[in-house]
Amino acid sequence: MKTTTRHLLSLALALTMAAPSLEAANINWLDMSPTPVNTLTPVPNASVFTIPGYGGTVTLTYNTPVGLSTGRGSLAGLVSGSAGPHKWTNHEYFGAINFNPGPVNDAWDVT
Repeated sequence: MKTTTRHLLSLALALTMAAPSLEAANINWLDMSPTPVNTLTPVPNASVFTIPGYGGTVTLTYNTPVGLSTGRGSLAGLVSGSAGPHKWTNHEYFGAINFNPGPVNDAWDVT
C-alpha cells in the first residue's frame, strides 16, 4: 500500500519574546490536546486552541477527501531543540496519510 504523509510544521506557530529582538525568542507550538499523539485519531475539524503568549485563539479547519486520514503527531527528534537563539519544546504537527492505493487527486487544505 502506498502512503503519503504531509507534515505541516508551521501550522499555528507563535513567538513569545522576552526582549524586543528575536535574539531571545521561544517558539510555542500549537498544543492540539486532548487528541492523542501519534495515532490516527483525527483532530476535530474547526477546533479552537489557545497558545500561551499568543494573546488569542487559533482555529484549525481542514478539508480532506475520503481516504485521507488525519492525526496529531510528534517526532522524537523535534520534540525539543534550538536553532541559534530560538528554542522550543513540545513540538507537534498536524499530518495526513493517504491509505488509498494511488495518489490523492483531490485538493485538500488546512488553515
